[in-house]
Amino acid sequence: MSASSKKPRRAWAKQNAGVIGSSFPTTVLIEDNASGTSLIQELRADGHSVVQAAPALDGDKTMRLRGQAAKIEGGFVLLPEDAPWFNTYILELISFPNSKNDDQVDSTVFALAWFGSNQSSYGWTDESLDALGRLAGDSLYGRVMRIIGKPPW
Repeated sequence: MSASSKKPRRAWAKQNAGVIGSSFPTTVLIEDNASGTSLIQELRADGHSVVQAAPALDGDKTMRLRGQAAKIEGGFVLLPEDAPWFNTYILELISFPNSKNDDQVDSTVFALAWFGSNQSSYGWTDESLDALGRLAGDSLYGRVMRIIGKPPW
């Protein structure tokens, strides 16, 4: 990537850094490579402490996606089907590696790898349990939840 093509990305990231504070994410991952390293440092210097380096993963994009595919195939990734970006996102994932755009593939892979290595910090929320219940219908989950009621956490 040339220095001139890095400037628009850096300007966009700095301009939109306020979104980090307004949407209250607990973590923002940035790939720790040549341009990403300096961006992480700049955003942290500007007070965005939720910025972290994305997990270091071996292999090319295809291999990294294959390493996380079981989480998607196993139904551990829930997406809002009514989101305006849903179709574009799915199209990018399923047409990889034969598509022009693949940035969301990398973002997805890094997020799944990070979440997998930090899962003890993030448990089930009421929202995620509700979503699981809707997906499960009258499954074992539904029967257990009727017996025990609201989970103790």
